[in-house]
Amino acid sequence: PVSTDPPADASTWFADGFEVEGAWPVGDDGLTSAAYDGGWYRLQAHPTDLPAYRWAANEGTVGSILTVEAHVSFETAGSMAVGLVVADALDQNRLIVLLEPGGEWALARDDFESFATLAVGQADPVEVGTVHLLRLSLDGAGSTSAWLDGRELATAAADLEVARFGVALWSVDEGG
Repeated sequence: PVSTDPPADASTWFADGFEVEGAWPVGDDGLTSAAYDGGWYRLQAHPTDLPAYRWAANEGTVGSILTVEAHVSFETAGSMAVGLVVADALDQNRLIVLLEPGGEWALARDDFESFATLAVGQADPVEVGTVHLLRLSLDGAGSTSAWLDGRELATAAADLEVARFGVALWSVDEGG
């Protein structure tokens, strides 16, 4: 949700909302297709060997404290993952949390020419069509944590100066 309060010092501030035209890109970018539909931002992944990202329009300053959350739902139970991503100003360092329909999850760092898994695990399988709350938090003290439906999945020693955030999508098959 977008707060009306000004950003606190040492925090990152984004003005975001699916209802705001231009806040989230639509159309096909070659890796993903996106559209607004019934209050949802619907994404479809084209097959890739690494996650693809859709970035929110944002305002504000670079910071190291951030919590990003989204309600996610899968339309199919195929080989795919959806998640949240934050990146630095040069878009060379990213932290992501990915969730698969079977409940598998991963917290990872996607740096320029490097992809490292920080933590992996298994949550309860998510049912197709159910809505789940996914959260990615950076505490500003060198830790990043991932949460699913109010339960902490993992915390890892990882941080970066966040300049933007978005949605991560990964599918090995067409139509994820």
